Amino acid sequence: MRSPQPRYSSTWDVSVVLNYIESMQEDEAISILHLSYKLSTLMILMTAARSLELQKLKISRMIEDKTKFIIDERTKTQREHHKPVRMIFYKNQISLKLEVVSSLQCYLKRIKENRKEEDHLFITTTAPFRATRPTTIANWVKHMMTLAGIDTKLFRTHSCRAAATLKAKVHGLSIEQTISVARWSNVKTFKRFYERELRSENSFQETLATK
Repeated sequence: MRSPQPRYSSTWDVSVVLNYIESMQEDEAISILHLSYKLSTLMILMTAARSLELQKLKISRMIEDKTKFIIDERTKTQREHHKPVRMIFYKNQISLKLEVVSSLQCYLKRIKENRKEEDHLFITTTAPFRATRPTTIANWVKHMMTLAGIDTKLFRTHSCRAAATLKAKVHGLSIEQTISVARWSNVKTFKRFYERELRSENSFQETLATK
């Protein structure tokens, strides 16, 4: 049996997408769809998350002033007796437009009427309003990458993990910190599948927002 091989030999510069997000209008002025693009993209980049993990986020498991989520359901990388995944978002001291917390608060306010009893954080943007699928979130992020000028024929949404962690590493974050935030089991996985050449916790998120 052939062992798994890395999908990409290079990756893209996260700054390209972050610069585009900073150029967008305020969260209150853009459509719900574009706010969904923005929020899901920032969440994935700032935590090196998978779209499946974002799909599992629930309002009932949001604590500490809407900055921390607990994922009780088993995710792709977890063993049977797993510990709940913590996903924490910090206030961005570098750029308000890149702050997940403020965009999240705006998102919750704007979709409140459509949400009704739905507990999942992300819901569809058109009726009937219901929890999104992981593929929907992946497509939202892909659309944001396309708008920013990333070649999405070459790079899929999953490449965000490599792009985000590589930028953090380039700006001095240790490999140990990086694999902890991205929830990898060891350094070998990071080096084999995610450490690529560039094409053009709080410290992790601050690093991502650094130009």
